[in-house]
Amino acid sequence: MSKAIDIKQFFNNNDIKVHELSKQIPRIDDVTLVVIKGHLVVERCLFEILQINMHNHKYLEDAKLSFAQLLNMVKAISKIPPHESTFGGIKKLNSLRNHLAHNLPNEKTDTMIDEFIDYVGVHIDGHTTQAQKVWDQIYSMLGAISILISVSELVTSEASKSGLIDVLKKLAAEK
Repeated sequence: MSKAIDIKQFFNNNDIKVHELSKQIPRIDDVTLVVIKGHLVVERCLFEILQINMHNHKYLEDAKLSFAQLLNMVKAISKIPPHESTFGGIKKLNSLRNHLAHNLPNEKTDTMIDEFIDYVGVHIDGHTTQAQKVWDQIYSMLGAISILISVSELVTSEASKSGLIDVLKKLAAEK
């Protein structure tokens, strides 16, 4: 018999996971470094979601998926429809990362940064620099991605279906 899912513990574990993931992203005033490190952490999380959901995940490394392919694979297996907006933020982060990695700052850079910040939409009082604001957006996205990881783990574990349904209903209500 499966054990029931403790909703409070589920979200507590999620908060711990997000905090640990965010430690990988420096809190400095260099937007390029924040974006590149944040992108790497997000990519690692997407890869983890695929690994959890694949029976023979050892072959994923050999697939050499691009970031866009990885994102589309995760979208295809996602069990939580409300996270569709998270996928849009991840796509914008990828575009911003590509721009910053392949171009010197130009007139398009600030526009792309502002579009990313506005799309994710997290605003914290006192955070005024672009790097701080970008860090906040990535942190917020990690929260949503962490929930996707946790739900993937639940789906593939011995968790009770009724408990999982409760979690999904709670997530939908918080949308």
